[in-house]
Amino acid sequence: MGLFDNVQKPTGEVAEAPEFKELTSAIYDAVLQMALVGKSDKGALWIELHYTLPTQGNLKVHHREYISKQTGELVYQKDGKQFFLPGYEYTDRMIRMISQQFTLGQVLADEAKYLQPIKYQRRDFKTKQDVTEDGVAIVALHNKPCRIALLCAKVNKQARNEATGEYYDINDSYVERRIVEAVQIGTNLTGKELAAGIKSPEWANGWEAKYKDQVKDEFKPVTGAASSGTVIGSPSTPEAPNLFS
Repeated sequence: MGLFDNVQKPTGEVAEAPEFKELTSAIYDAVLQMALVGKSDKGALWIELHYTLPTQGNLKVHHREYISKQTGELVYQKDGKQFFLPGYEYTDRMIRMISQQFTLGQVLADEAKYLQPIKYQRRDFKTKQDVTEDGVAIVALHNKPCRIALLCAKVNKQARNEATGEYYDINDSYVERRIVEAVQIGTNLTGKELAAGIKSPEWANGWEAKYKDQVKDEFKPVTGAASSGTVIGSPSTPEAPNLFS
């Protein structure tokens, strides 16, 4: 019996495989697939936005922001004034731009209207299998087309100290994808620019001039560190409803 006897040769024309191109920083057309809502073990609320990029083979990217403190507070104090937390500000901008209808404040004020239980799939990085989870989501945002500014940055991987539970940088890297802003489809204007009546996409033009087609190098060599480790892991499972009470 020959070594190649059971090889099945293809019939018809065989197309060339598409050339692989590493994702770089740019403003991309996207679809918001899922807007998960959850609460950390210590009580901080988070919202995690999951996107696909149609022009990049429906590549999946996601971003989680904590919108409250562990106490449930949405603001911090500075110079005698109240300010929303950065995570709240960011998430509110994204929701306003993508929904074109409602704000994060409205979501928090009417949980029964905006939050629904869902089942979704996530990747278990230990077993490398997709598993089905129960979660809570802002379903009115799902499947919305949008445009997002995606920053790709080369950063240190991290490993976990089993004794303390803390993570530390190791001398290895990966490319982190950060969704930094949402802009209006067709104009690339930000929400602030629209509110101010600005007609030229000054933020988008400036951002792309600095980052487009780049992978920002934030990697810092770690002397004497291990060369392998585990990147901070996959999202935790959102808790049951009544998140804002």
